[in-house]
Amino acid sequence: GCEVHFDDRVIDIFAQQTLSPRYATRHTIGRILLYQYQRLARSLGRTPTKRDIDHNCLLHSDFYRDVFGSWKAFEKVAASSSPTEGQQ
Repeated sequence: GCEVHFDDRVIDIFAQQTLSPRYATRHTIGRILLYQYQRLARSLGRTPTKRDIDHNCLLHSDFYRDVFGSWKAFEKVAASSSPTEGQQ
């Protein structure tokens, strides 16, 4: 089959438009938090901590706990959906 690879900047533009915390709903908040986390990870060049989220993101780590049940539960989701999983 055919495979298409987009530059991160293009993906960020689309994601910012569709995954903006300003437009969060109960149906999209999990994806928005995951996107925010992955974007910060790319920016930092490492896995963000709760403190990194609290210092750098509009939606703080309390939201992650509320949506996913705990920070650890969120980290499991993030690890399983990481676009760079297995490349480290």
